[in-house]
Amino acid sequence: MNLDIAGDAKKLATSDPHFSELISKIGLPRERYREPTLATLIHIIVSQQISLTAAESIWRKFNAEISNITPNSIINLGAQRLREIGFTRSKSTATLNLCQQMQDKTFDINAISSMDDHNAKNYIMRLRGFGEWSASIFLIFCLGRGDIWPSGDVALQEATRSLKKLSFRPTPKQMDKISLAWQPWRSTAAHLLWHYYAEVVRNKKIKKLEGFQ
Repeated sequence: MNLDIAGDAKKLATSDPHFSELISKIGLPRERYREPTLATLIHIIVSQQISLTAAESIWRKFNAEISNITPNSIINLGAQRLREIGFTRSKSTATLNLCQQMQDKTFDINAISSMDDHNAKNYIMRLRGFGEWSASIFLIFCLGRGDIWPSGDVALQEATRSLKKLSFRPTPKQMDKISLAWQPWRSTAAHLLWHYYAEVVRNKKIKKLEGFQ
């Protein structure tokens, strides 16, 4: 199933009044697409477990260092320079491992689009430093898969807590259970919740939205 934010959001609004209220207050998120490339996979590595601001700062330095992102150019750059740019030791190792596998042709990024969701996720997770969150982000934003749910995403957890008026941040297991009601449109649910987090939760517009009180 392919991602269709506008169409799937209507279905979510019909099935869950919380989404209906959310959409009526802050509208739909803009569609975001990333090319399924080496650069995108490295950007995902950089973004792991840090703030968007910190990730973008490192990414700007990385792009200033390398204008043509290829496996060979990054391998030649080396771990030490990646560390100086802002990559942690584990992220520099993951980046170089990815580049080596692409150079050796033991990882084929172009093959992923022909795989189903389960196999595609497992194929990406074979890479060092790529867990469920990283694989899910690639499938949502690069391949437009419609029913992917990165349950370990902290922003999604916080947005879900606020949306559902929970007294606790749900765990990944609890997030998976909550999301069952949103199948097969969970990628759009994630987009809506990220949008809600950015517009309301993160910005602390805690004049709680009418309808969520």
